[in-house]
Amino acid sequence: MCEEGIRIDSIGIDTWGVDFVLLDQQGQRVGLPVAYRDSRTNGLMAQAQQQLGKRDIYQRSGIQFLPFNTLYQLRALTEQQPELIPHIAHALLMPDYFSYRLTGKMNWEYTNATTTQLVNINSDDWDESLLAWSGANKAWFGRPTHPGNVIGHWICPQGNEIPVVAVASHDTASAVIASPLNGSRAAYLSSGTWSLMGFEKPDAIYQ
Repeated sequence: MCEEGIRIDSIGIDTWGVDFVLLDQQGQRVGLPVAYRDSRTNGLMAQAQQQLGKRDIYQRSGIQFLPFNTLYQLRALTEQQPELIPHIAHALLMPDYFSYRLTGKMNWEYTNATTTQLVNINSDDWDESLLAWSGANKAWFGRPTHPGNVIGHWICPQGNEIPVVAVASHDTASAVIASPLNGSRAAYLSSGTWSLMGFEKPDAIYQ
């Protein structure tokens, strides 16, 4: 597009949730990303519910229980691949990693961060109790930022600096934002990997 002279105002990246890339102190990848459909998390969700309490986990995160949530992926990683831990300096969710590759700047966008089941619904920051159970170091993560900020700039081959913006980087969040919900009786149905139905409320329900 740049070569054809088409003006690009900005770039925004969204992907699926929960999956992540590990980086060392130099920003180089540590190991390979593992898809959420991998079986390494088998049994860990039940273990977390038994050790932390299902109600407590939900009241902290407000996120549905899915066996592939990042909470359980990180537990699997730290238990099954402990040799990687000394090399890890950062953990970026997929859209944040792609933005990092374009800009050299790290960002942890809120909508995708919530899919991890590691963000505290009251503080909008990483929950220390859930992180401790996962085995991950809080230093691997920066404070989640809300959509709309400019992460950095990508310099295209023609030399133009194009802003890379943190959109609602969980694909379902972007779909919901784009839905023409008019009034309190409106609902949405987002069909992708699976179908998700819901409606907007001013406050989260997490009891």
